[in-house]
Amino acid sequence: MGSHAVMLYVPGSDARKLAKLPELPTSAFILDLEDAVAERAKPAARVRVAQALADHGAGLELHVRVNAVDSTHLRADLEVVVQRGLSGIVLPKSEGAREVGIADWMIGELERERGLPPGAIAILPTIETAAGVAQVDAIATASPRVTSLGFGAGDMSLDIGVAWPPPGGRLGATLLAAKTAIVLASRRAGLDAPHDGSYAVVDDLEGLRVEADEARALGFGSKHAIHPGQVPVIAEAFAPGAAELAGARRILDAFEQAEAAGVAAITVDGKLIDYPVAERARRVLAGSGPERPAPAQGTGPAGRPRALHGVRVLDLSSLYAGPLIATNLGDFGADVIKVEHPRGDDLRRWGEAKDGVPLWWKVVSRNKRVITLDLGREEARDTVRRLVAEADVVIENFRPGRMEAWGLGPADLEAINPGIVMVRVTGFGQYGPKSSQPGFGTLAEAFSGFAFITGAPDGPPTLPPFGLADGITAMVGTSAVLTALYWRDAGGGHLGQVIDLSLYEPLFSLLGPVLTEFAHLGVVQQRQGNRSPRTAPRNTYRTADGHWVAISAGTQRIAQRVLAAIERPELADDARFADAAARRAHADEIDGLVAAWIAEHERDAVLERFAAAEAPIAPVQDARQISEDPHFQARGTFVEVPDPDLGTLVMPNIVARLSRTPGEIRWTGPAEVGTTADAEFERRG
Repeated sequence: MGSHAVMLYVPGSDARKLAKLPELPTSAFILDLEDAVAERAKPAARVRVAQALADHGAGLELHVRVNAVDSTHLRADLEVVVQRGLSGIVLPKSEGAREVGIADWMIGELERERGLPPGAIAILPTIETAAGVAQVDAIATASPRVTSLGFGAGDMSLDIGVAWPPPGGRLGATLLAAKTAIVLASRRAGLDAPHDGSYAVVDDLEGLRVEADEARALGFGSKHAIHPGQVPVIAEAFAPGAAELAGARRILDAFEQAEAAGVAAITVDGKLIDYPVAERARRVLAGSGPERPAPAQGTGPAGRPRALHGVRVLDLSSLYAGPLIATNLGDFGADVIKVEHPRGDDLRRWGEAKDGVPLWWKVVSRNKRVITLDLGREEARDTVRRLVAEADVVIENFRPGRMEAWGLGPADLEAINPGIVMVRVTGFGQYGPKSSQPGFGTLAEAFSGFAFITGAPDGPPTLPPFGLADGITAMVGTSAVLTALYWRDAGGGHLGQVIDLSLYEPLFSLLGPVLTEFAHLGVVQQRQGNRSPRTAPRNTYRTADGHWVAISAGTQRIAQRVLAAIERPELADDARFADAAARRAHADEIDGLVAAWIAEHERDAVLERFAAAEAPIAPVQDARQISEDPHFQARGTFVEVPDPDLGTLVMPNIVARLSRTPGEIRWTGPAEVGTTADAEFERRG
């Protein structure tokens, strides 16, 4: 459903009102084919509704309330109304995923037949029975077409046997509980705020106002009207007043200044302002017209949505692998609160600094709000517990047993928040003979088998000059977090779980068939420099002007193109190079031929020659060459980000480019250790 606070019901049998839709005091309507239309009048009403869609669908938001799935009318309703101009259908008496699935299938079939954009027509299920409330999560996630849920108080009151309409517009506890369940299910499913049903007493505007105010307070985003006179009352109830707008603007201005400085919480007029309060202020302003902030909190570049908006991450880890998981999540919109020891994270002292400002810390801590806490103090651990209650993910990389000793182990956190996903990053895992030993990426690179197979044949095992094990662990950890969150919300009963993540196992899993070949063939892979035990030629080669290029002939066809590029196409028929096994057996010979030809030509000529032959090749580049490379620049592989301490900061861009929900670097890590945020959090009850 759109952003309208009011949707006005118009009976499908009322030709006069249907003709005057543009003159009515709203631009969003529900054209009713269900309760407002008598049985015998339904065929004629369908024709009138279809005409209204054709006449007014381009300029108005038009939904149609069809008859229930188990009625004899649904197919006939959809046959007529699925056309251009239809925004969505309101599906009454939804009691499970079955009804939504049937409607989804029927609509999709008609869209295909009529050449309509697939999936463009929304489904708005209405929860009107106790059975529907019991299945509300299944209904909310039954189809991508479901954009919001609705509540039908009249049928609900009949189903559960309570009075309707309620005196003075105030619902009883049972109906309020049902509405609360719908709001929470909508939030869990990531839907728009639900829409409240109509108020049946047309001339009781005060009762309508009470019910509308109550619906907004519960978290509903709109309410239905059954008479034009109800529209202004509902619109006023769902629109923020002048005082509320002014307060929201003051809160948001102050919070955004603090956020840019990396501060997680502030005080305004003696009240704690943190992310939930600021987000509420953003939403108030987002519906207020010209003062709407751009972009809104839930959107990224060009106003597109942030994929992980609403996910809160508490990062208790330090240095590299754990913080990188949090960085990856923050890049796509998660709200990351980084807990740093008052002495400063070790990452601040890792790598180079400019004017005393740690560069890599700023990169890894981007999109994070940083607070300082000493977890050795009980009051700090109490603050963590309060944060866990509001979080979706906790990341830690302490030695096994430390979190349990602090009263922050998995059982402790699950007791506070059963939906919490806890990521535990260690060198060797939470159990096993080495689990209690300290572990770093270097040890993982050795222990995993990576270092043994890396390096020159006559040289020592070689370690990478960067955090390879940590980086790969972070990628695996990010995937594991998203998997756990999906399971929690899609079918896991909203329960979190623990992710036991060692540094050595992700790297070991990337070594290919090393262990499989040993187990079945007794082969222990040895160091081969830049060569590969599985293909040839594969190496780096020096050009005549002192540059280097890399080549890998992974298939026979590629090998033939390489031979053509070095002006020896006839060797493609040579038995020594006829297939991968032959090329491996004669790796010295084919490698020598390639190296000799490249050594006689300058780099640019080599690259041009290989490109003409469609033979894969790449230059070996250093940081200076990367900074000048036109492909890096065209892709935006690195970006220059505004920074309050350095002016701007060049860093790697977000790697995955999602078409609908791209990531965004919103700010860099704070240079200074320590904020007042820990004190602010400790004031929370």
